[in-house]
Amino acid sequence: MTDAFKKVLDAIFSEASGRDFRFMEFCGGHTYALAKSGMASVLPDNIKMVHGPGCPVCVLPTAKVALGMQVLQHKDVILCAYGDVMRVPDGKGGSFAKMKAEGAYVRTVYSPLDALKIAKENQDKKVVFFAVGFETTAPLTAAVVMEAKRQKIKNFFVLNNHIVTEKAMRAVLAESELCGVIAPGHVAAITGFAFLEKVAADFKMPMVVTGFEPMDLLVAILMLVRQVNGGSYRLENEYKRVLKPEGNPVAMALLNKVFSARKDFNWRGLGTIPDSAFSFAEEYEDFDAKKVFSLCEKEGAEPKGCICPLVIKGEKEPTDCPLFARACVPENPVGACMVSSEGTCGAYYKYNRGKL
Repeated sequence: MTDAFKKVLDAIFSEASGRDFRFMEFCGGHTYALAKSGMASVLPDNIKMVHGPGCPVCVLPTAKVALGMQVLQHKDVILCAYGDVMRVPDGKGGSFAKMKAEGAYVRTVYSPLDALKIAKENQDKKVVFFAVGFETTAPLTAAVVMEAKRQKIKNFFVLNNHIVTEKAMRAVLAESELCGVIAPGHVAAITGFAFLEKVAADFKMPMVVTGFEPMDLLVAILMLVRQVNGGSYRLENEYKRVLKPEGNPVAMALLNKVFSARKDFNWRGLGTIPDSAFSFAEEYEDFDAKKVFSLCEKEGAEPKGCICPLVIKGEKEPTDCPLFARACVPENPVGACMVSSEGTCGAYYKYNRGKL
């Protein structure tokens, strides 16, 4: 433990005495960083870190996975997806990875640019990119769609599951009893601070936006303690070396050109939230796989015994689940929270399992 880290930790112990604190780290990247660093084990017992819904594959409901499986019923389709998405369970024991093993045309990609390249190389196929993520990944998808339009590539489509941070944050805060929130620095790097400032004010919620190093998180926790003790509620920027209040106007311009607000979107654990996702703007509807393939979304079900919806809302811990580290492991995830290392169950399994 460095002297600087110990100094901040000592300040937390000194200033957090006399009451209980319940803080949520919204982002899955923060959940991962907290688990990897073992920070929970050095914080005072009266500070409870609650894990939020900021893992894109965790909040992706089974009905959205089923849409991708519908696309694969077309024999001339190649489905492209990120590695974590490949393993998200459909609630019935299936996944894109298992379909690939059975011979379906499924490719793992690191970027929508990879999917566009596959489309250009396979003109006899329809290539569908299964897009997920918050405002951090949506601008890149938008840029690739614009490039596909510019190059007049007719066999590239997107099954769009890009989602909006603010709406999910509001849904969680409306139901949770929290003292403060650690907001995701990478989202703010794109969107800017305006929506976070408004959420903090509307819910009278202390909030600190920060990065992903252990020291960033520790300092953010101290800043939240001081806000609570001082009776204030505002957004503070711990990540000043990276973040600017205006965010990234270029990325936001791309996002706003290609996408518009979707009327509603169903989230795992949070239910249907109005205006909580992105839809294609009229000019780019020809790239919308849901429209092109006339896909019909049906209500999905969680696997029996899985409590992922409660973990996502911070109401339960992974160890409360009877499947955790038994039937549900990273190699064979039953629930979506075990798929990614940014998922609460995946992070717990990798870093905390032996301490529980």
